[in-house]
Amino acid sequence: VREEVLNSLEAFTYRARDYLEDESFIGASTSAVRSTLEKTLEAASEWMYSGGADANEKTLKSKLKELEDIVNPVLKRKDEASKRPDAIKELKDTIAHIKEVEQLVDSQIKTQSAESSKSSEAVSKASAEASASPSTDPMDELDDEEEDVPAAPEITEVPTVYTDSDLETVRDYASKAQAWLDENEAKQSKLTPTDDPAFTVKDINAEKKKLDDVVMDMMMKKMKHFKPPNQSSSKSKTAKPKTVFQD
Repeated sequence: VREEVLNSLEAFTYRARDYLEDESFIGASTSAVRSTLEKTLEAASEWMYSGGADANEKTLKSKLKELEDIVNPVLKRKDEASKRPDAIKELKDTIAHIKEVEQLVDSQIKTQSAESSKSSEAVSKASAEASASPSTDPMDELDDEEEDVPAAPEITEVPTVYTDSDLETVRDYASKAQAWLDENEAKQSKLTPTDDPAFTVKDINAEKKKLDDVVMDMMMKKMKHFKPPNQSSSKSKTAKPKTVFQD
């Protein structure tokens, strides 16, 4: 284990020297940080070549951590800066998508309400017509028995796919995600490349997942009420073609 830590320390010192020449690393670090790194690297090299390589595991780990504490924050800023634009774009696309889902849910609720009202009105109208013209002649009643009397319309059950609560949930998530993004982009715009980011790619992905989960929930509710067409009615009833053999 001690040998592995020593190898990690030596490898890190070589990489860190390369970082000092790397433009992207320079862009994400201050001159003070690079100066500190350069001095720490020189001290670490002198220490290792003057007997430090024989130090115990704990001491070697301590030297490695000293360098990592200088380099890693810069590498993180560099990595965040390169991945942030794509992550933001994906979040914006998801926000646009959930707004489309909002329209779908709203439209479905209105359709449910209209269909339910239409069915109720039909039943009410039929009942009103039946009660408004009663037959008082006994002979009429006998005639009626001989005729086919149409059945009174029944209220058609309209499936409830979405509720007002679903619509409110979708709107709330879309609104909060947009507000969160606007706020953090505003904070980020005031920072320099050498500042720690106002929000990370991990934070952006977490916001995106919240929206993805809501969209999936709405789609699953829709799928529960989806009825595939009757396969039996579409089967071909034609006879199988006969095979003709020729000499």
